[in-house]
Amino acid sequence: MIGFLSRAVGLGVVLAAGVSAAQAGVIGNWDGSGRSWNSGPQLVSVMQGRGHTVEADGALTAANLAGDTLFVIGEATRTTTAQETADLSAWVNGGGRLLVTVDSGGLGAANGNAILAAIGSSISFGGSAVNGALQTGNFLSDGGPFNIVGSSLQVTPGTGVSGGTALAGSYVAFEALGSGFVFGFGDHFQNTFFNNSAATVNGQMHINLVESKATVDPIPLPAPVAMLAAVIAGAGFIARRQAKA
Repeated sequence: MIGFLSRAVGLGVVLAAGVSAAQAGVIGNWDGSGRSWNSGPQLVSVMQGRGHTVEADGALTAANLAGDTLFVIGEATRTTTAQETADLSAWVNGGGRLLVTVDSGGLGAANGNAILAAIGSSISFGGSAVNGALQTGNFLSDGGPFNIVGSSLQVTPGTGVSGGTALAGSYVAFEALGSGFVFGFGDHFQNTFFNNSAATVNGQMHINLVESKATVDPIPLPAPVAMLAAVIAGAGFIARRQAKA
């Protein structure tokens, strides 16, 4: 009983420093990555300290993706199989957040581009990245607990990111895909080379990515469909009024 209370108190302390249990995220890491988030233990410690779970590198399957808030493909060492592509596409379109990173010299870019294209993303990697101040945009700059618009990331030479919406020069871009999001990072920002803490821009960027509650605006219905929906709604309202009379 004492042990149980100790664990409960410990969990309460951890969550008090970060997010509530209902808001806690789960970060999945692909075992087809050259470097996953588990390659940068400092960032893992920050996330765990805020109440999030960082999973060990594992297979890309629908079952493994099911409980994930964010899935990381870091410097992909291969492309995805047909089944992996189908599972990943369904998960992202259903509301998942996919983070694909490459590194300088195009490390992981060819496989990353193939994976992104296969799930219907316009984001791609190529050329040299040019750093720039973080722009207003979902998740990474002003969509989470930290507003870091105008701040600059700590970077090393990276690979350029094109497509989607640019957030930090040609280093970072994001794109809505169905109800989910895809992020392209042209540098391995979670590397131990960087200071990833809740007091640094690099760390805050990753915290925003996991903790932001940003959503996709609903796609408006075509005019004829919208008109029909309005007619049906109106008919239902009249029927309810008549039933009460």
